[in-house]
Amino acid sequence: MTSVTQRITVEWNNNNRLRIGSYVILLILGWLVIDMLQLEKQELNGQQQQLQIKLEKIKRITNEKDWPEKAASIRKQLLLSEQKLWRADSLGLAQAQIQSWLAAELQRNRITGARLKVDKAKTMKLENQDFWRVTATIEGIFAVEDLLRLLFKIEAYRQLFVIEKLDVRQTTDTRNSLVMTAYFKAKS
Repeated sequence: MTSVTQRITVEWNNNNRLRIGSYVILLILGWLVIDMLQLEKQELNGQQQQLQIKLEKIKRITNEKDWPEKAASIRKQLLLSEQKLWRADSLGLAQAQIQSWLAAELQRNRITGARLKVDKAKTMKLENQDFWRVTATIEGIFAVEDLLRLLFKIEAYRQLFVIEKLDVRQTTDTRNSLVMTAYFKAKS
């Protein structure tokens, strides 16, 4: 073992290229370690800033004293929103109810150039409650005034419709497209 150590020592002392190469390798390794440490420091600083921002938000929230009022207001809004949902006993009845109501409104407003299409009802789950979603499309060539009258009826109706798309194209005739969705809650 001592002879190997002696040979290495003699080679180290006599070979300038070995010493220079070893120093360059050590220098490169040192530079890489410093670079990795700087990157780690930057990442830790970023995490610290994010945690500091979250801490400030939490401090602001804990200083607020009107949480019971906010909770009561949210419950009231939730109740009002649930009251505006449509009610039906089944998916099929939900679809039929929308189709019947829209067909009656089209007839009542004397909109004859419209085509009504009601998609199959779909089930959605939200916070462990099942809801049904029914999308209806009214397309056709009819007057803008008729469309506005229909939109006012939809907006004024006690049950909620969500207008997904409204497309009015004025060419020689006015081509209208209205896509709306109604949300149902099963009757209890």
